[in-house]
Amino acid sequence: MLILFKPWRGLSDLRGNYESWESNLGDFSISMDETHKRIMDNMQVLHECRDSRDDHMQTRMRVRYSNTRRYADGESAAGNNIEEIDMSDVLDHLEDIDRMSSRKIDEATLGARGDVLTRHIASTLQVLGLKN
Repeated sequence: MLILFKPWRGLSDLRGNYESWESNLGDFSISMDETHKRIMDNMQVLHECRDSRDDHMQTRMRVRYSNTRRYADGESAAGNNIEEIDMSDVLDHLEDIDRMSSRKIDEATLGARGDVLTRHIASTLQVLGLKN
């Protein structure tokens, strides 16, 4: 942090007469501008968030690996047992999906046909002189 916020030209400018970097940073942070303090705080929060993300991902990978190992050994996941699933619910769901997609296809087809029919009627009326 001292490298980023404390003016320096050489290592002695950064370290000064302090015995440790921590004490130097502590004294320097007292005289820091509020904007720089907020930036430092945000950098610290970002660092903690990344650490937390990495820890979370490691935990998820461990759980995934252990679950994969269990399934490979013949165990089934809770709730993934085929005997526990009500097949009528599955069939109802699939039929709903089919009806929805069929309706969308029908609407698109009718819309396209309707446009063609409308243009044909308009051109016919124009040829007959009934429409300008």
